[in-house]
Amino acid sequence: MDIQFPPFIKGILKERLNRFTALVEVDGKEALAHVPNSGRLKELLLPGTPVRLQKDETNPHRKTAYDLLLVEKEGKLISIDSRLPNDLVVAALGKNKIKPLWDVTLIKREAAWGLSRFDFYLEDSRGSIWLETKSVNLVEDHIAKFPDAVTKRGTRHLVELKALKRQGLRAVVLFLVLRNDATSFAPHRERDPDFSRALEECIREGVEVYAFLCDVQEKGISLGQEIPVTGK
Repeated sequence: MDIQFPPFIKGILKERLNRFTALVEVDGKEALAHVPNSGRLKELLLPGTPVRLQKDETNPHRKTAYDLLLVEKEGKLISIDSRLPNDLVVAALGKNKIKPLWDVTLIKREAAWGLSRFDFYLEDSRGSIWLETKSVNLVEDHIAKFPDAVTKRGTRHLVELKALKRQGLRAVVLFLVLRNDATSFAPHRERDPDFSRALEECIREGVEVYAFLCDVQEKGISLGQEIPVTGK
């Protein structure tokens, strides 16, 4: 595993109350859980869905008893933790598991370029790389799709990466599919046409776009195989 998980507590989702809070049942008792993902997740967070939770006892003032991190669908685990991908990228880069970025020698997180801020600034033997990562939870007909809700911030990142590329710099978008049941990736045109158009423009301008599956288990998560990006 590229990242090890602490032990989980099993629960059942009762209801998603708002963007960041869900009602869950653990051992027959109801409790509140934090949902670390602002996406719609309507295909995943259905009442009665088995979930995996972790209890945070470090903050006595928090209003939720648990973090809701994994969802079980058709016997497979799916991560909905939007905080996880950047840690996974660092772990995978350290093991040279991302082939397009296999010889990275410098990793800087939350790097600024002018007024813009990207997830990573990297360096390899060929020079500098600006990298933005996106976590993907939605799969329809074996096609991983992003976003599942309008993301103006995500669209802005693409516009900024395109500007970087036009200045001769290497710009990369990495979609991490936090499940292992997709065979390809495509932008979700129906959910966010602006993001989809911006991604297509990035590809035409030479911004590199990659998508990788993840192997999600109760004991941890690992970067899986690369899948094709369709609609280029």
